[in-house]
Amino acid sequence: MAKHILLARKEATHGIRRIETQVLQNWAIPLSSLAEQKEIVRQVD
Repeated sequence: MAKHILLARKEATHGIRRIETQVLQNWAIPLSSLAEQKEIVRQVD
């Protein structure tokens, strides 16, 4: 996934590297199932 981030970044005219909002909005971020998230919270608490 890190490679995709590097490929999606662009450099603004003043030299700042950025990722456009539209790219971020369309990015699927994998999440664990709700049951697994609850189990993780139970173990941490």
